[in-house]
Amino acid sequence: MDEIKKSIFIEQSPPISITCNPVETKPKKKKSKKKKSRKLRCGVCKKRLGFIGIKCKCGQYFCGHHRYASEHNCDWNYQDENKTQLIKENPDLNPTKIDII
Repeated sequence: MDEIKKSIFIEQSPPISITCNPVETKPKKKKSKKKKSRKLRCGVCKKRLGFIGIKCKCGQYFCGHHRYASEHNCDWNYQDENKTQLIKENPDLNPTKIDII
């Protein structure tokens, strides 16, 4: 009985054709090592910061002692920034004049 089932299965399956295409081998690339993340350091004293690093508006990170603009000779102009912010938030409100009859 098993021989009959095998012969039926073999007769019903379509013929298989195998073709081989030449495979181009590419040179193996070396796995690049992960770059170590640089530890944050204070821009003035080069102290390692960890989680308490404070980013100034000039773009650098500073420790708790050098976080103020006067401590690290910041070149960011806070006065002009504050003036423009006040002008945007408080528009000029000139009352319209009433025509005298």
